[in-house]
Amino acid sequence: MVHYIADRIGRGLRDIMATYPDWFTGIRQNGVIFGLEFNDPQGAKLVMKHLYENGVWAIFSTLDPQVLQFKPGILLKPEVADELLDRTEVAIGRAAREAAANRGRR
Repeated sequence: MVHYIADRIGRGLRDIMATYPDWFTGIRQNGVIFGLEFNDPQGAKLVMKHLYENGVWAIFSTLDPQVLQFKPGILLKPEVADELLDRTEVAIGRAAREAAANRGRR
């Protein structure tokens, strides 16, 4: 399951990144532990907030608030992995729109 989850989540995150390439700019991966990189000084904080509102727990890196620590776990069933990716895509999209709106107000 570790290999399946690592591959499925990694592929799904790369697909999401392709949808938001100017916002979601990188993925660091070591097995099922991911660091999601965003093109905003507070990007991971915004994504963390929207993930939490969408039922997913993740936390920004205190060393770099542009990086979100994303650790889906190794016991996910395939349908749960797909639901996690769906919720993650929604949260990343909402955070991207919020960041763009905030930039427009500056």
